[in-house]
Amino acid sequence: MPRFFASPRHDVRQMSRSRRSVFVRRIAVVTAAGVAFGLPVPGQAFAEPGPSPTTAEPSAPTQVRKNGHKNSAMIDGDSGVVDATAGAAADGGSVPPRKQPSGMPFTQKQLGDRAKTRAIAEKQRSFVESSTLDRQPRATTAAAPGIDLPTSPLEGDQNECLNAAGADSDYGRVHNRFLYCLKSDTSVTYWEVDNKGNPVEEVGTSKINFLLMAYGSKQSRSIRVFLKTIEDSADYDWGPIDNITKAPKQHLVMDVRCINNVLDDTRCVLGGYAVSKTFSDWDDGPDWVSWDITSTKPTQSESDVDFKWLHEWQITFQGGAEDEYKTIVPGHTASRSMRCDSAAYFNRPKQPEACIFNDVVPHLQYSTQDKGPKPTDGVAEVAVHIREAQDTPNATYPLVSPQRDKRIPGKFTGSRNDPPLHRIPNADPQYKENGVHKNAACYGNGTERDNYIGLGLPTPPDTSYQDCDEYPFASTSEGAASTTWDFSVKAVNLSQNRRAGRRLGEYFSSDRILQYDRDAFYVNITDTPVYDPGNDNVVDAGPDVSGTEGSMIHLAGAADAAEEGSVRWSVRPVSGTDTGATCTFQDAEAPDTYITCQDDGVFEATLTSDDGIDAARSDTALITVGNAPPVLQLSGPRPWQLFRVNTPVDLAATFTDSGANDTHTCAINWDDSRSDSFGAADNCNRSHIFTRAGMFTIGVTVTDDDGASDSATVMIIVYDPHAGFVNADGSVAAPAGSLTTTPGASGEAWFHLAARYYAPNDTVPVGDARTWLTGTGFRFDTSGGDGLDWLVVTPDGKMAAKGRGTVDGQAGYGFVFYGYDGCDNGGAPGCRPGPDQFRMVVWTGGPNSYPTAATTFDTSRGADYDVDAAGPKTTISGRVNIQK
Repeated sequence: MPRFFASPRHDVRQMSRSRRSVFVRRIAVVTAAGVAFGLPVPGQAFAEPGPSPTTAEPSAPTQVRKNGHKNSAMIDGDSGVVDATAGAAADGGSVPPRKQPSGMPFTQKQLGDRAKTRAIAEKQRSFVESSTLDRQPRATTAAAPGIDLPTSPLEGDQNECLNAAGADSDYGRVHNRFLYCLKSDTSVTYWEVDNKGNPVEEVGTSKINFLLMAYGSKQSRSIRVFLKTIEDSADYDWGPIDNITKAPKQHLVMDVRCINNVLDDTRCVLGGYAVSKTFSDWDDGPDWVSWDITSTKPTQSESDVDFKWLHEWQITFQGGAEDEYKTIVPGHTASRSMRCDSAAYFNRPKQPEACIFNDVVPHLQYSTQDKGPKPTDGVAEVAVHIREAQDTPNATYPLVSPQRDKRIPGKFTGSRNDPPLHRIPNADPQYKENGVHKNAACYGNGTERDNYIGLGLPTPPDTSYQDCDEYPFASTSEGAASTTWDFSVKAVNLSQNRRAGRRLGEYFSSDRILQYDRDAFYVNITDTPVYDPGNDNVVDAGPDVSGTEGSMIHLAGAADAAEEGSVRWSVRPVSGTDTGATCTFQDAEAPDTYITCQDDGVFEATLTSDDGIDAARSDTALITVGNAPPVLQLSGPRPWQLFRVNTPVDLAATFTDSGANDTHTCAINWDDSRSDSFGAADNCNRSHIFTRAGMFTIGVTVTDDDGASDSATVMIIVYDPHAGFVNADGSVAAPAGSLTTTPGASGEAWFHLAARYYAPNDTVPVGDARTWLTGTGFRFDTSGGDGLDWLVVTPDGKMAAKGRGTVDGQAGYGFVFYGYDGCDNGGAPGCRPGPDQFRMVVWTGGPNSYPTAATTFDTSRGADYDVDAAGPKTTISGRVNIQK
């Protein structure tokens, strides 16, 4: 820890006595651990690598590196938005409200660029040695959110991170993508100001050293930040007496905040409260205080399928609001980047959500000395191949024609321009294309073989003990099929190659390398002896899943041999399945794949991994498949289609079912007291003859063998020229709402209908129809006696007639009238018990139209249009006379 130096005093003794005589109060200015790149204008973000806001001298005096200490920080203008969780101190006392800094916001892309720039400038690099990945623990189920975050920093992490290079730098150390640490200090400078807020005299500075440890969660979208001051590290520069009597009693308030984000503040949620203690209490140590920072999950429209957000955060320091001496603005540490995601495909172990520290250049590391007593041990041959590809690409196969320098990415030398590798999903078409090009260059086979004639390996690998190793990896966009980069292939030991591929899959989980985000990483080759003779063939079929028959159901499996395709899925029925039920895989050789089952029931899917090194292993997942109902499509007859009595009516009703193993039964209700039921493969087609006139609502239902069904109805018209004719005149009560053009109108609605088929072979009746509503201008009338389309007279004293006409002289209207001939009014034979009843419906439409809910006039609005359920109203006057 560097030595602390006192800050030189600023005073205003040269000011006039009258000005200094103004009432004086004292206020403290805080300078905090962080990096002083310059003084930003209030309202601007402080300058760090990345976008560089202009700087200018603020109105209040500030302390910027003038004491020679590495972490003397600037004071930034901080008039940001007050956080809703502010106002309470974790250890008692009054604290200023939390604020979000009112600096320049950054987009998600800019935040990512800033993180990369800082990682390179600060030489923040993390290395995951592949030999440590052989036996990662597998969780059978995901842990509860946040359960992986410790309640206090682990002693091993403290020793390893805080004692490593960079921990005591201005920026701290990103030890790996899930661990960050900082060893630094903060100082608070106090000022006298007058009652107008003008600074008068600097009265003292207090400093204290602290340790910071931060963990990223592997189970939730959170990080946890721990801070502890170092015991007996407080240093005061107040003068001999005040160093003892005043300085130790002043409060120091520490808190965490999110910064520099164009996202709404609610996207970055702070957990815990500001912690306020006196300098004396802080100096006693050694307790850790902590805060959680949580990133809310974006919607699908806001992000890709990884559901990723980037944020920046920092620790703030300021004086207490209750002290005799006050602070102006807080100091802070340098901002750090965090990236949170909800990528659900990490299954080694299951990690449905996570947050990492993004200010680091991630590396997977292989060693040329990772080898054991047997040729199959370790991954040394793969490491040698990668080194050759990175360092001497022109000496590798395949050759290029015409001859030129080969360009193979993935090695980091410290430059921002060093090209990384980018992970792609196994389901990405390029993943398989990479394999096609690799095989063509190694074995001279496949659809791309002609492109590698004379350029590929002179001698193909001996498949009895060798594999074809490729670099860049098949799981990267820079793989063999890339049109931008070159690649290398080499025959290496089969067991070593599959072990190296397995470790690559483990690395993706260990360092949270996102696949849909095309996350970048590098590969580092060392000569360090690291061999670990573990037995590490592990397979995980993923959680039990469910879905419906005929649909794709996701299987989130994982297997150590996945990189080389040495895995295979199989499936068997367990319970509740019918004979012949089968399931198919989208890719039976991919651990993460989809399955589709043709019938409902419970199935067991088995994922078997055989890496050619250890004994084959298997794991199972249950698949509960629910029944999907059939889907019926009724295409004929058309609604309100007209048929003559005793002529065939053809029903066209096809159906589909995603459960291809299901059997089906059709049921048809013809609405004339007759019905049909029969087994069917894909349709419910039938023909039927109606022997009497009427309006018939045909209902058809298809039911599968599990009881799920779908139905459809259609109403048709059947007329009989011999059934009779109608004369009807009178009125009914029309309630409010009957006339849409005048919704409040009500009263007596009048009707007239004369309709008859005169000749036995007539297809259109002769007659006319009228209706009008008393007290309104509404009047419907058929035109010239040729406005009728059909007449239906039923055996049980009901009638319906449809046609066309005008409203108030304007054409383009249709009508349907319904009447019941009541026996109470002296009805003819076949009359219905009770009084006469009538209903008038008018709508806008052409010759082939029929009424819907949007009618112009309807005296029984809301009733059915089938004559048997038309709901006509009792007549006030007149008669409905059906003659047969």
